[in-house]
Amino acid sequence: MIHSSSSQEYSETSMEESPDRLTNLSDCVLLPIKICGIQWKNLRKQLPTRSLTSSPPDPKEDRLSNLPDCILLHILSLLNIKEAIHTCIVSKRWRNLWKHLPSLSLSSSDFPSIEGFTKFVSQILSQRDASTSLHALKLDSKILIKQPGLFERILKYAVSHNIQHLQIVGNHDFELFRSCFASCHTLTSLSVFNIFPHQEVIFSKYLNFPALRSLHISNVIFPDGDDPFSAFPKLNTLTIAHFQILGEQNLSITSATLLELTIQSYSVLHKIKLSTPNLCTISLIGFPFQILSGSHLTSVKHVYIDTKKCLLDNFVKPLLGNLVKPLSDLRSWFLELTNIKSLTISTYTLQVLSLVPDLLKVEFPSLCNLKLLNIEMKPAADRLSNKLIDTKLILDYLLQNSPSAKVRFIKFAPKVKCALYLLLK
Repeated sequence: MIHSSSSQEYSETSMEESPDRLTNLSDCVLLPIKICGIQWKNLRKQLPTRSLTSSPPDPKEDRLSNLPDCILLHILSLLNIKEAIHTCIVSKRWRNLWKHLPSLSLSSSDFPSIEGFTKFVSQILSQRDASTSLHALKLDSKILIKQPGLFERILKYAVSHNIQHLQIVGNHDFELFRSCFASCHTLTSLSVFNIFPHQEVIFSKYLNFPALRSLHISNVIFPDGDDPFSAFPKLNTLTIAHFQILGEQNLSITSATLLELTIQSYSVLHKIKLSTPNLCTISLIGFPFQILSGSHLTSVKHVYIDTKKCLLDNFVKPLLGNLVKPLSDLRSWFLELTNIKSLTISTYTLQVLSLVPDLLKVEFPSLCNLKLLNIEMKPAADRLSNKLIDTKLILDYLLQNSPSAKVRFIKFAPKVKCALYLLLK
């Protein structure tokens, strides 16, 4: 049996049949199922039925263990892996059930030492049922960069068991991805968050994920002039956050299948060239940067923009001496996005727009097809600035070519637009 250094060791010979341990369906089954949002009516058909005239159930009957495997595995998926393994003592029915879990979540923070985590993971990989596919893996570890052998073993195991969804939090080497995923045709979703941004983690342009549809990466470095996403022929959702670009800071994003793009950048020197003919939704967060596109992004219909005046004042103005470039880049976003139907901008962005002198006199041939303008009400970090914003002036500027567009003021929803949340959810 698998065990950790901090948990009690269990042996198969010490297990006892306990048919009456977990028989309360209301507490043990219905509640966790409701917590996970699964409708009970969809699962009820799989349970044995009992007529109203039948005799009362035997109190010693283990009704929980009589449930189908899919429900029991769902219950185990609500537990962390240590707790899931410990259910092997409930009865013989549960002894090997954890070995068939289609998803794993491994975190080094649950262990007092690197050695304990390494041993635990090794035992899981060796004792898990070899015929069960691993659909989803979440690996949260600060020691990945120090344990390349363990990291490589985990990746190769995931690939050999038809991994579909992979989420990694911790430092890592993208070259291991290249070697381990050379023959992976099942990975559809990849989220990678580097927790030590001061350490250089270079995103390899030689990665090849033929089935990848969703990619979220943060705190990585792109070589200058790279086009790192062109080798993903099915990619439709891309999030890049807190990244750096070497050299002249040029990055190309080329994809004929990309539908949704989120860029969270904190460098006004970035120049990003987009060749995305089917892009529908774009979110731009952080500092305004230069966007280059030969098509004027005419396919884009929905846009979210959030840039902060206080960050521009504190970081950009000392660097450039003025805010001419970021204000010009922000205005160029609207000029590139000529065919959008809905626009959501934060109150922070309104602050930045308020810095443009004689705003209404600035030529603005955009937003002619706008149907909806959402103003996202952010927390008043700059309360004084918020009071000084001439909201009507800015709205008149944005709506001058679509005066009939509907305007809504909406509450700030950080879980929707925060790129970090997208990576960690």
